[in-house]
Amino acid sequence: MPGTNFVLLDSDALIGLANSADTNHQKSLLISNFLAQNNFGTIIPYPIVLEAATALSRNTKINRPDLANEILVNYIRTENWLNMDQNVESQVSQSFSKNTSRKNTPFDHYLLALARKNGIKYVFSFDSFYQKQGLSLAEDLLKS
Repeated sequence: MPGTNFVLLDSDALIGLANSADTNHQKSLLISNFLAQNNFGTIIPYPIVLEAATALSRNTKINRPDLANEILVNYIRTENWLNMDQNVESQVSQSFSKNTSRKNTPFDHYLLALARKNGIKYVFSFDSFYQKQGLSLAEDLLKS
């Protein structure tokens, strides 16, 4: 189990790191450097990589399939956390509600389930959804 010295990355942070034109690019770099300097392990689940790559390649405002490809290629070089997402399907299906989840996608609920299952309390994201669910955002670490 990874635990509290680890941070899960959400797709908005991954896009912020990859895309220099993103409004969160500088903040993403600052947070990423802080995490590295303070020995936090970062975990990027493959479904989140796919979500970010899809947004980069299909979103007409971004239109950066080259960055989508870069993310996909770079993921191969990262350490994969095998088995960390086993048996989260029921948690995702229970927490995701078609009536109340217009803004928060199944990917958000997937990341939430991973964090809870693996005792991870930090998410590198700019989405307040995770705070509302009892997790802390990685940028809060910079304030402590």
